[in-house]
Amino acid sequence: LATTSIALAVSFSRVFEYWDYLAPLVGVAVLAHLIAFQMRQRTIPVSASILLQAMFVYVINAWMHVRETLWYGIPLGRTWAEISTRIGDSAALLGDVKPPLGFATGFGLAAGFSVGMAAVLADAFAFRAAGRGEALVPSAVVFAVVSIVGEDRHRSLVTTVWLLTAIVAVTHLRRHDSGAVRTSVGQRTRASVAIVATATVVALLAAGVGPRIPGADSEPLIGRD
Repeated sequence: LATTSIALAVSFSRVFEYWDYLAPLVGVAVLAHLIAFQMRQRTIPVSASILLQAMFVYVINAWMHVRETLWYGIPLGRTWAEISTRIGDSAALLGDVKPPLGFATGFGLAAGFSVGMAAVLADAFAFRAAGRGEALVPSAVVFAVVSIVGEDRHRSLVTTVWLLTAIVAVTHLRRHDSGAVRTSVGQRTRASVAIVATATVVALLAAGVGPRIPGADSEPLIGRD
């Protein structure tokens, strides 16, 4: 699941102008999965665990974007006000601006929150609710929004990478739930190779078909005339 979240972070190359966005978004994704794993090791109710993880995502994004507003490292009212202002200002520009956008804006904050919460909810669906395909829904929603509003660059690449990681993640979740992890090392190795090979073929086919879907060459929704 973490690799799917990382692939989701990479997909924002269609939205942001420079690659300075990548390290922060990947960092948010990885840290969100790590804290989710730690929460699962403790007897914390699901609702409380998700709330704590959401607060963690908020703190990490505050540290990355508005560190100067923190009070001894703690995000309080001033931080909330600054984040709300930045996101509000960027939201007001929807329809007037188009990708590529600057990361040091409200759009960067929104991306950080989206990637972080997608990771939190994916972990909850997969390991708290025993979901399989359901675990991909949060990431898929964000990926779809990025595909709608983003520009055309790297479209085939990011689509292939996201689909590949998504298929592998769901397949491994199914094997884990069915108890296939108890097979021999050789069987697990052969199964993993087959999974990756199949996922690669499906992802490449989807990336090839996607650009030929009617409307695929349309202008991005942000900044349309």
